[in-house]
Amino acid sequence: MTLEDLLHLQKGNMIKIDDFVQSEVMLKSGNELIATGTLIKIDDQYGVSIDNVNQVKS
Repeated sequence: MTLEDLLHLQKGNMIKIDDFVQSEVMLKSGNELIATGTLIKIDDQYGVSIDNVNQVKS
């Protein structure tokens, strides 16, 4: 995905993406769940969108 593609998406325009994979992910430290989100793979690049961050327990 190019910067131009991202700008089209930001404006709400639709674009065709040929190689796109999306999965839910859990980010953990040991047994503690830190955050949940979405792993996105476009072509050969990966990105993570964080949907929820858990409160730190003291």
